[in-house]
Amino acid sequence: MIDLGRNFFWDKNVDKTLWADLQNHEITKMHKFTALDLSMMAMALGFKYRSPKPFVKSAIGSGGNILGDNDTKKQRAVASIMAIAVHHTGSLDILEEPYGKIRRIAEEYANGGLSYLHDIYMKSASDKIVIQKLLKLIKDS
Repeated sequence: MIDLGRNFFWDKNVDKTLWADLQNHEITKMHKFTALDLSMMAMALGFKYRSPKPFVKSAIGSGGNILGDNDTKKQRAVASIMAIAVHHTGSLDILEEPYGKIRRIAEEYANGGLSYLHDIYMKSASDKIVIQKLLKLIKDS
């Protein structure tokens, strides 16, 4: 497995607001979504809307564990992170760069997609609606 050097991080500027809302939301708890799940959803939305957003403050906490052994969820997350970095730069050459650079590109897309994910969660009446909206966005991509 490729080691991206550390866990996926969130921007300290929004950690206590939007991320906290998502982590504490009943849908997150009901479906046992992890920090990594939320990070990957936000990253996908940031990518869909072409809105990477550089961190305002330093990185904080863990947006999910992407380190470790043969875990399928982690492997998919790392593959998604690498694919977004390649698309963002327009070149496979990014894969020769330090992994911190690859990870940071993906973290900025998650940072940019956070408000979209937050809106979907907060403006939906049920978990089915949230999942339908997310699936529709993926399908329309």
